Amino acid sequence: MPMIHLVYANHEGSVVPLCEELDSLAKSHPDEFVLFRKEGRVDLNFLRQHDFKGDNVSKVALLSGSPSMIDASLDFLKQLDVPYRENKTLFWL
Repeated sequence: MPMIHLVYANHEGSVVPLCEELDSLAKSHPDEFVLFRKEGRVDLNFLRQHDFKGDNVSKVALLSGSPSMIDASLDFLKQLDVPYRENKTLFWL
């Protein structure tokens, strides 16, 4: 079953602007990435620790915003009956 990885883009630590590194990554892989907003920050080293290119992976989604906005996004996925697993900063659908 294909998975969608949702990365919580408010991850603290060494951060880079989404509009630089990740926008470039999205443009180089347009079939794999869709950026809805350019605001926000994400830990590039954190992303590099995870293999998003496996056969079971279809998309990576970056979530940024307040914790309540993130919770609302995940609640919406629950309403759509989309299962996911999560740890501190990474969500699997």
